[in-house]
Amino acid sequence: MARLTREEVITRVESGDSLEREDLSELDLSRADLSEGDFSDADLSGANLEGADLRNADLRGAKLQGAKLEHAKLCKTRMPDGKRVNRDC
Repeated sequence: MARLTREEVITRVESGDSLEREDLSELDLSRADLSEGDFSDADLSGANLEGADLRNADLRGAKLQGAKLEHAKLCKTRMPDGKRVNRDC
């Protein structure tokens, strides 16, 4: 199965489509609007999420090892452990 591109991920989030269990490892999603995206159980290890908008995103069960999250917007974001982070509300 082909890996998704940055543009495909953004389009799917904008359309409200789930990215559950997708392999998004090492993908550059910096400064992308990923708000309200469903990334539950997705592999985001090594992904560049710097400055990304992750408000209201669902990251429950997601793999974030080595992901870059500097300056990412986290507000009502469900983290891999299920807890909500409201850092940027």
